[in-house]
Amino acid sequence: MKKQFLRLSTSFVLGLTLLTATTFTSCSSDDNSTIYQERTTLDLSSVPLTLDTKDGKIWKETFTENTPLAVTSFIFKHTVNTFGESKYWNGFTVSNSTDKTDHKDKFPTYMYGTMADNSAPFLVANTQGLPNGLKIGDPIKLDGANTVATLTDSTTPQSIELALSPYTYHSTERGDQFAKKFEKGDFFKVIIYGLDENNTVTTAPIEHYLIDYRKEKGNVNMNWQKVNLEKLGKVKHLVFYIDSSDKGQWGVNTPAYFTAKNLTVYKTN
Repeated sequence: MKKQFLRLSTSFVLGLTLLTATTFTSCSSDDNSTIYQERTTLDLSSVPLTLDTKDGKIWKETFTENTPLAVTSFIFKHTVNTFGESKYWNGFTVSNSTDKTDHKDKFPTYMYGTMADNSAPFLVANTQGLPNGLKIGDPIKLDGANTVATLTDSTTPQSIELALSPYTYHSTERGDQFAKKFEKGDFFKVIIYGLDENNTVTTAPIEHYLIDYRKEKGNVNMNWQKVNLEKLGKVKHLVFYIDSSDKGQWGVNTPAYFTAKNLTVYKTN
């Protein structure tokens, strides 16, 4: 617990009402029947970002407790805890920072950039390591999961774009007081589970490697990476975890952050 607490910082919590972009598409099958899809993509462009951070701003309600992060088709979980005069958050916040700098021990204050190029607001996720032994049919207690996206309509997730957090990237490039410098054999990935209305795992999760040194030639992708989510099927919740080859007594040592945008879901009639 002590190590996890020290990773926390002057992180922030947010509450907001976001906009979504909705499009309608249709396709014809071999029997000439038509399937209409109502597709909704998370759009953060009109979210007021007024709190200063390096090379950008974050959501104005960052310090506001018990403010839901709600979208027409999504509710993103975030929680805030107060220790003395400081507030610490888990879950999701919103940023438009272009900061990619290595802040070393000051990352707890400057964790709101993304390694990918961006011109629009995006989500910053402060999450947790993958629990052991999760399998199809198991329940996940949402109270204990840091990063949850609830789909308020009856929809199927189609895709999401993911990118590295500078905090995670620079830690794996040089090592720090908590985590090792990555070398051959190491990895960092995001795992996404789909849950039904009973909070039960419905299918195998989607896994996406943001850093992959498992092979002779390592791969670190600095771009926004589109991840297909359709194999999860129609679900009520998406639960995000990270996993890393660098683990210790308290679990994953690598900073448990990633950035995301353009979560897209669709409804088929």
